[in-house]
Amino acid sequence: MAQQQAVALVNQQAWLSAPIGSCNPVVVVGAHFCLPQKTTLVMQEHSGLADQHSATIVDAYSRPHFALAPPPFSTPTKLLLLNAASNMPVLRIERKLISPHGSWLLSQPVSEGGRLAKVQPQAGGEGPGVQVFLSRTSKAPDFVIKGNLRCKCFTIFRCLPGGGELPIASVARDSQLATANAFLMSMLSHAQKYYLTIEPGVDAAFVTALALLCDQFSSESSNLF
Repeated sequence: MAQQQAVALVNQQAWLSAPIGSCNPVVVVGAHFCLPQKTTLVMQEHSGLADQHSATIVDAYSRPHFALAPPPFSTPTKLLLLNAASNMPVLRIERKLISPHGSWLLSQPVSEGGRLAKVQPQAGGEGPGVQVFLSRTSKAPDFVIKGNLRCKCFTIFRCLPGGGELPIASVARDSQLATANAFLMSMLSHAQKYYLTIEPGVDAAFVTALALLCDQFSSESSNLF
């Protein structure tokens, strides 16, 4: 049902720039975050999520998409992802209280909101760098992240039924899609920038949170891979 809503949403957009028929939507947070065209967001590198409070995430044309804010009575292990247009929270990011793997949880923004995903880094170089589980019981990940987190060069893959992986987003230090305005805007924060490029039909809020957590993991350890 969520995938049908995403297809209907993007087909209604007058600014559709590419056919959506071949796109298989990836919906985790909400279908309205699935854009019909490839989108690049300008991210800021920090030493952890605690340093990202009040940050704004813009696209390659300097248009704000998301903002970050601490929740009420927050700790350094909790953060809210906000819709920049409405300033309303769309996702809660927090460290799992008891986790031998250093896992983080993505949940609905309300205090008792349901869990959407568990994001688990893999130490010791065994398996993919980060695994993402949507189900509480499945031992097989729904998404994997492979590459070099510290160098900001990695790809987010969707795990396909029956095997195989489909790239849905990628992170790099440079982007040909970013404009000079976006570059200058990122320089104002005095932080290193990197770019998150999201494929059409992919939940931008979800993969933005994954990129933020990869930044967190790289700040926690230099030996993830």
